[in-house]
Amino acid sequence: MRIFRLSVVLVVIVGCSFIGYGRKTYVCYYESSSAQDTELNIMNLMDRACWYTLRIYYYKGKLLYSDMCQLKAFEAEFYRVSEEVGRGFDIWGMVTIEVDDDVFILLSVEYFVEDQVCSIDNIIEAVPPYESGYWYWYCIYHVNLWPSSTGLVIMNPSWSTVSYRIRVYDAHGAMLFSRSYTLAGRCSNFFDLEDLVGQGEEIWGLVDIRADRPVALAGEYYKRSGSRLEIDNIVDYYGKSRQTSM
Repeated sequence: MRIFRLSVVLVVIVGCSFIGYGRKTYVCYYESSSAQDTELNIMNLMDRACWYTLRIYYYKGKLLYSDMCQLKAFEAEFYRVSEEVGRGFDIWGMVTIEVDDDVFILLSVEYFVEDQVCSIDNIIEAVPPYESGYWYWYCIYHVNLWPSSTGLVIMNPSWSTVSYRIRVYDAHGAMLFSRSYTLAGRCSNFFDLEDLVGQGEEIWGLVDIRADRPVALAGEYYKRSGSRLEIDNIVDYYGKSRQTSM
């Protein structure tokens, strides 16, 4: 239930900053197009009340919507993204939810195609903290075996520009694609892997991503096992190493 609004929440958050509370961020991908929509379900895992700050960003980094609310113990709240930011062919990007370090939430994201739920993703991990001088390694599965194809979204939850490299491999471990990119703060990039590596019987396997700051990923799987669309978010890295070269 949304109680107390902006003025009250600002007092609480500013007050917390003076007593040394840290913050952590939960992230997910959203789309609000003519055919697709996203619903955000935020649940308090604590036996006490907590505050959160929700922000929805356009893929180019512009803030489209924000809300600051309190949840009672084990309470839940939901947002239908299209109702908050409208619909459009290019309205997609990143959602962030910020809470105090000692707060734990569950973010359950429901993805809709033509008002029918096609995918649900439960996110319990926050974006890991940044430490300079390291590479952060992420991975995701891709399948471009006809008629299936894969879309990759990379989101930058920080305010600083991130540099990253994408490497795509086939089922035999052969590298099909490798390229470096940069991404400004709060922005998102989308890659249609079929455009990058094509389709074929052996064009499936690993997508490996190395970034100089923590990022978040989303994989969009089209027409796999009879499903029109499956979406998975990844917010944690599988490895971390000292930087040498990109």
